[in-house]
Amino acid sequence: MDKLWQIGIKDSLNLALLAPNSYKDYRIKGFIDSDEALLDVTILDLRRLTKITKITAFAHNIDKEVELIFFKFASFHQNIFAKKKRLFVAG
Repeated sequence: MDKLWQIGIKDSLNLALLAPNSYKDYRIKGFIDSDEALLDVTILDLRRLTKITKITAFAHNIDKEVELIFFKFASFHQNIFAKKKRLFVAG
């Protein structure tokens, strides 16, 4: 609670009124006709973080940049999702 106090949050109302400094809209439901998506993507970037791997890709069939998130990224995935590779992703 001391860390919150240091940045000016003195109660739960102050915390609730704290506005985020950025926002990413992860909804792609409006761009895809079915419940399960099949995307034709080209891999742009791959970032391995502590617990997840984020892959930025361009989805040709919806003409949007998307972010693919993997929680259990194995070494063989590195070759499958190589930069500039074009493939189909379902999920």
